[in-house]
Amino acid sequence: MTPSRDVEGLGRAYSNPHLERANPCPFCGSTTLAIVEGPQARLIRTRTWQILCAGCLCRGPVGGSEAQAVSKWNGEFGPVHRSELDDP
Repeated sequence: MTPSRDVEGLGRAYSNPHLERANPCPFCGSTTLAIVEGPQARLIRTRTWQILCAGCLCRGPVGGSEAQAVSKWNGEFGPVHRSELDDP
């Protein structure tokens, strides 16, 4: 990917219309959120989506669509702060 395509992709991630329904980050209160591609399922090979907070870098739960990622961010399967992850 070229740098200009990366910038275009980031612009789309932060201006996604689905984000209008997203709640602010529960950890830092930031409303600077992006919808980014999540981890792919290893066996199914489908695209997944997550909300990323630019303020504290927490990520929301994985959704099968951008709208589902927003719903999960707002619902009971809330975001996880990076300090709660077990990184080796």
